Amino acid sequence: MENVTLLGKAENYVSNLFLNSNTAGLFYHNYNHTLSVIEGIKTAAKSLQLPNKNTELLLLSAWFHDIGYLYTRTEHEAKSIEIIQNALRPNYINFIEAASTCIAATKIGEIPENDLAALLKDIDVAFGSAYDFDQTNQAYREELIVSEDRHFSDEEWREMSLNFLRNIKFYSDYGKANFKPLVKKNLESYSNKQLQLK
Repeated sequence: MENVTLLGKAENYVSNLFLNSNTAGLFYHNYNHTLSVIEGIKTAAKSLQLPNKNTELLLLSAWFHDIGYLYTRTEHEAKSIEIIQNALRPNYINFIEAASTCIAATKIGEIPENDLAALLKDIDVAFGSAYDFDQTNQAYREELIVSEDRHFSDEEWREMSLNFLRNIKFYSDYGKANFKPLVKKNLESYSNKQLQLK
């Protein structure tokens, strides 16, 4: 019962932070993205028949994985870890280390330390690369414009997007089986679509 209560508390905690923060510039790293990752974890956990304790840890980590974006765009993973560590003290300190490891793995270029961290990383990446790529890609571009004042020509953005898709790496067997083919398809589709527009 304590575990169900913990996830309920995590959902309320994170939901309230999003609700009470200025999220105007977060076109991609927003509450809907967090919910997508949550659903992705649930789907993967069911498919893989993960033990309840592993599913719980992944869901807990997923709730907090991008909360740092509400405060900073640099080292936001570290901020997310700081927030979850403070939120879990003193009643749930046994989750701190494992959840921190999972969230740390979502940083670009970071190699996951274990299988659960790899699964969270892969599911997080999948929602920016495997599903609705045109939509999420445009949302991220708008986020960079508004939140960081970074502007790109269409050609610059095309090359950045293609490089992003080309360089994606999945670390879990689940990610390789379920997301890698979708990313490959998106790469082909995006390449062809952009070439037609030139």
